Amino acid sequence: MTKNDTREIATMDIETDPFKYGHTPLPFAIGLYRKDDYMQFWGDDCIEKMIDYLESIDNPLIIYMHNGGGFDFWYLQEWISNPIFFIQSRVAKCGLLGKHELRDSYKMIPVPLADYQKESIDYQLFWYPTREKHKKEILFYLQKDCEYLYQLVNDFISRYGNHLTIGSAAINQLRKLHPQKHESESFDSRFRPYYMGGRNQVFERGELSGQFKIYDVNSMYPYVMATYNHPRGSSFCYSKKIPDNRVSFARITAESNGALCLNDKGLKFPFGTNEFWACSHEIHEALNLGLIRIKKVHECLYFNNAQRFDSFVHKFNSLKIECDKNNDKGGRLFAKLLLNSSYGKFGQNPRNFKDCFIADTIEEITEAGYKPEIVYGDKFIGSKPAEIQDWSFNNVAIAASITSAARAQLMRGIAKADRPVYCDTDSIICEHLDMPLHDTELGAWKTEAECNKIFIAGKKLYACFNDDKPLLIKGREKKASKGANLSAETIKAVSLGESVVNTIDAPLLRFGQDAKFIARKISATY
Repeated sequence: MTKNDTREIATMDIETDPFKYGHTPLPFAIGLYRKDDYMQFWGDDCIEKMIDYLESIDNPLIIYMHNGGGFDFWYLQEWISNPIFFIQSRVAKCGLLGKHELRDSYKMIPVPLADYQKESIDYQLFWYPTREKHKKEILFYLQKDCEYLYQLVNDFISRYGNHLTIGSAAINQLRKLHPQKHESESFDSRFRPYYMGGRNQVFERGELSGQFKIYDVNSMYPYVMATYNHPRGSSFCYSKKIPDNRVSFARITAESNGALCLNDKGLKFPFGTNEFWACSHEIHEALNLGLIRIKKVHECLYFNNAQRFDSFVHKFNSLKIECDKNNDKGGRLFAKLLLNSSYGKFGQNPRNFKDCFIADTIEEITEAGYKPEIVYGDKFIGSKPAEIQDWSFNNVAIAASITSAARAQLMRGIAKADRPVYCDTDSIICEHLDMPLHDTELGAWKTEAECNKIFIAGKKLYACFNDDKPLLIKGREKKASKGANLSAETIKAVSLGESVVNTIDAPLLRFGQDAKFIARKISATY
């Protein structure tokens, strides 16, 4: 959407049967909110009625649906048109009826709507025929969801512009304070191997007893963005030594005591001698802690210029605090999202981008230079690798430097921890952490909770207990079960050797495919 784009913004939501494993949820209500206008339809043909209504609107709309690419767009496949844009396997935006545009607002504001404002309702009322008795209540709920999303979207756009993703909005704000240039594809190829994610590690497994504390860092990534030096520009030099006062990236053979990582289908932190690709932030921290002994520097690339993103971080961290004081929920939410979303934009890989095209025949797809990929109804979607442009690549070395600095901070925390049993990106579970603590100071460690028993079944699969009761923080169990919403008691059973089959009630909805339901067998990993 450009500055001169006059299209009106609207929000839309669909209500369906409740989620139940094996049952494809059918839509029964849909609402569309525009400024000072709201239209809704009820019944099995609600989608068709809304399409007829949208056909009657002459002025083109940009219609936002929250998590539309993961759910709602699936019910509108028949009427979707070019242009269409996917992020990974989900539609981020697409045409509708050849004149309107659908956008997934979750890409721009990636939090549940309930984090901002949302009415509550018992979804069991949505089953047929029960819903007919509660039609008024359900339609009120639907209208409020559309209104709240409209407020949220317009609030964000009025402050930061109309961006498809939070990453693009964040990097736009960062560049206003710290101008950046795009880099070449060859530069990207040179430094991309150094770009790795956060550290997630299990040190002990099973049933663990002790006086445990859960510590985490206040805004880890914003903190290291503001306080560490990071590459500026593309001017770098080669060396056989690792300089003390430059941001550098080195390929080394070193004996490491679990300090440096190998990127082998996920990060691993081995003990022993290996060849590592590492940034100077981790190398210097490991040397200071006595955790590595470098045997050979095969190659070192150090940058001639450095920068810190302190102005950006301090601006939005201060804004977050100010909005909190003023009870500005939207402003606080946006500031937090922008703070945590800019660094990843430096690391995006345009080689993974695809251009997509909808056509009525396979011949149209192939003649336009696309490869047929999806068939839905009587239409086809083709794709081809996106054309690499001069502006396609951001500076991936910055992303590599920032993520390395975060791992260096976590490395220091692990080294200062008594009996660490688990860590993940910006948090450690241990019996004591010998670090200064502060509840709000940027980059400081703080105590989130305490417990006397932990059941750990693997990475992102643990539950905290006090005696025989799950630990609750703000009414929620302190646990992790990525990809499966397991209870603390179920995680406990898995950590003790049981295997469970986890069925996910919410279906996986993809263009051209029937609804898919996922069942996973979950066991402890060792």
